Amino acid sequence: MKIITDPAQVEKWIKESKIDQYFDTEGLEFYICEYSAGELLCTPNESLEDILFIVHGKVRIYNIHEDGSLSSISLESGPVILGDIEYVIENFATLFVEAHTEVVSLVLPVSRYRDELHKDLRFLHMLLSSIAHKFAMFAPMHNQNTSVEERLLMYMETFCAGGTLTSVEEATMQLRCSRRQLQRVLKNLCETGRIEKTKKGTYRIINNQEY
Repeated sequence: MKIITDPAQVEKWIKESKIDQYFDTEGLEFYICEYSAGELLCTPNESLEDILFIVHGKVRIYNIHEDGSLSSISLESGPVILGDIEYVIENFATLFVEAHTEVVSLVLPVSRYRDELHKDLRFLHMLLSSIAHKFAMFAPMHNQNTSVEERLLMYMETFCAGGTLTSVEEATMQLRCSRRQLQRVLKNLCETGRIEKTKKGTYRIINNQEY
């Protein structure tokens, strides 16, 4: 991990990510944390004390069971907010979050601004939205009572821009299925006319379909 406090670089990422739109409070000071692929951003034993805005790269979220097996939960691309749940529930037992690629995060030191943030309505609305998004993502995607086909359509319709799936790898992580299972479902949905393949590895929901 590399920490950068240079105001010019911090301002550059703030402008590019537009995270200042999440705050009414003025004068907040951020710093940058850069991670190489494979580095851990947080673990269950080290819950986040600050809020991290992932503004570049992808992070992998997973859990390790008592038998040592690994359960992948999600592969998230920026913008992603980490530390939102911990802000509300102190000492919340987090999952493992690992840099899947090179990652750049803007870090807000919560302890320095907690009093101001408690009164910042725009910030609190952002927290609610972020936590709700995670619940909406994790709950339906991991409901094993629904088929992979149903979860895939829900994922494409709700979380893929324009209803277009651009990463089969990311979808397998989100849906907790194998690549072979997903490819079989994608082929079936194309054959039945519910989605179409626009190019290699990219699929789009066909409009005016009811699922």
